Amino acid sequence: MAAISTGAVSDAALACRDAEPTAATATLIDRPAHRVRGRGQLEVGNLSETMLEFTAEDVEDRLVRRTDMRDLSQSVIASLVEWTDIDVEVLGFGVGPPGTIRRAASDLLGRVAGPLDAMLHDLVGALGIHLPEADDRVGAITCGGGAVAG
Repeated sequence: MAAISTGAVSDAALACRDAEPTAATATLIDRPAHRVRGRGQLEVGNLSETMLEFTAEDVEDRLVRRTDMRDLSQSVIASLVEWTDIDVEVLGFGVGPPGTIRRAASDLLGRVAGPLDAMLHDLVGALGIHLPEADDRVGAITCGGGAVAG
C-alpha cells in the first residue's frame, strides 16, 4: 500500500519520529477574488486481502510468490472521496459541492472503477507488467504447544 497526503504539516510534527504527521488544511490558492483551502490523502492498495498458499517445501526452498494490485482505480477513487476536503471562496462567499453531490459522484465513479480495474489488470498482465507488485516469501513456520480437546 502507498499513501500520499497534501496539507500543512508543522516542523515539530515532521521532526517527531514517534508518530505519523497529520496534515492540516492548507491554503492552496490565495488571490483577491478567490481562495482555495484543502487537504487530502490518497491511499492506494487492494480493497481485499490476497491469499497466498505456501507448502512446507515452498518455505524450505524459500519460494517467492508475487502479488499485484487489482483495485488501483477503485482504491484511488475511494480514498479521494473519503479523505479530500476542499473549501472554495469566490468574492468571499463559500462555494463547494454539497454532500449529496459528493456521494453521487462517488457512487458513479465506483461503478466505473470496477470494470476499469479488471480491464487494466488483464491488459498490463498480458504485457507482462504488474503494477504495483510485491514479492512474498515465508521465512519460517512455527507451531505452538499441543492441546487436548474433549
